Amino acid sequence: MAKQGRNKQATQLLQESLANARAIFDGRKRVHALGFISIELARHGNNEQATQLLKESLEVARGISDESKKSMALGDISVELAKLGRIKESLEVARGIISHEWKKSMALRDISIELAKQGRIEESLEIARGISDEWEKSRALSAISVELARQENLKLGERIGLEIKAIGIRHKCWKEMAEEIIKKFGWDIAMQKGINLKNEEAQIFYFKECVEAINVRKADLACLKKVLPHIIRDSFSLKELLLKYALNEVFYCKYADNRVIRLAKTFDIQWAIDIKNQDLI
Repeated sequence: MAKQGRNKQATQLLQESLANARAIFDGRKRVHALGFISIELARHGNNEQATQLLKESLEVARGISDESKKSMALGDISVELAKLGRIKESLEVARGIISHEWKKSMALRDISIELAKQGRIEESLEIARGISDEWEKSRALSAISVELARQENLKLGERIGLEIKAIGIRHKCWKEMAEEIIKKFGWDIAMQKGINLKNEEAQIFYFKECVEAINVRKADLACLKKVLPHIIRDSFSLKELLLKYALNEVFYCKYADNRVIRLAKTFDIQWAIDIKNQDLI
C-alpha cells in the first residue's frame, strides 16, 4: 500500500490496511502494524496522519494488560517516534517503561541505533551510555561504532568501541567495522586503513575480517608480503592466509613439485592437487 504513492488506489489500500491493522486482536501486534503504516505514511509526506496513528498506537499499548507485552509495545512505539525524528517524545515513551528494566534498555538501544543511522552521533552516544543493562549498552555502542566506520570515521569508531564491556560484542564490532570498509573499498584498502587503529585487540579482529575477505585468486606472493606483517599476532588469520596462498599456488601458479608437496603436507590440501592434476578446473 505505502509504495503505491498517493493516488486513488493507494488511498483505498490505505483504508483497507488500517482496517486490517485495527482488527488485530493481539495488542502488541496491532501496535506494530499501526506503527509500520505510520512510518510509511511519513515517508510519503503525510506527517499529520502518521502522527495520529502513533497516538492511536500509544493508546492501544497503554491498554494492554500483560505488562511484558505492554513494555514491548511501548518500546516499538518509541523507536517509530525516533524514526520520525521526534526524539524527545521517543525517549519519554521509552523511559516510561517501568515494569521491565531490560525492555526499557532494549528500547533505548534501538533509539540510539536509529539516531546513529541518522548521523546524530552525539545524541546517540548520550542515550547509549545511559542504558542500565550492560549487554544492551554494549550492543548500542557497537552499532554506533559500525555506523562511524560506514562514515569512514575509524578513529572515533575505535574510541567508542573500546567502551564496550561485553567481550564477544566488542570483538564482533571490530570485524563489522572492517566489513563496512571492505564493502566500500575492498580488502586491500581496508588493510591500509586498519593500520591506523591504535588498539591491539581492535587490529587483530579488524584484520581477521580483512583476511576472510581475500579471495584465493588474489592470495599470491605479493598479497602474502603485504598482509603478513599485520596479522603476525593472530595464529588463526595466519593459518587462513597461508592456506589461501597454498591453494593459489596450486590452482593459479606454475609451481615446483617439492614446494607443492610441502604445502600439501602442511595444509592437508592433497585434494586440491588431485583436482589440478586431473584438469577438473
